Amino acid sequence: ELTLLVSDGRATGMDSRTIEVITRAQSIALIMEMVEQSPLRRQTRRPLLASLSNAAAAYDRGNVVAGANQLRAFKHKVRAQVARFDASLAQCLSDAADVVIQTRGVRPASALER
Repeated sequence: ELTLLVSDGRATGMDSRTIEVITRAQSIALIMEMVEQSPLRRQTRRPLLASLSNAAAAYDRGNVVAGANQLRAFKHKVRAQVARFDASLAQCLSDAADVVIQTRGVRPASALER
């Protein structure tokens, strides 16, 4: 929970919010749900999900470069296979992948112990 307390010397205000921090792999799982729930045909979804699964596995191993490369491959597949049928969905999937790629994370504990 994050709490912000502000005071101008006379009045005080406070607000609290709960923030959930998730891993890159958990973020990718959310993108996978988007793909699975989309109206795309199974043969279109399959290669997209494979790239996402490979990206999540790479991030879980602590291999950020391989994970980002898999997400770039995913974006390429989205442009080639989704954009011509559903530009809005393609943009949404691509944007979601970009968020994961651009996220600065902390190495997993297992990587820090090496």
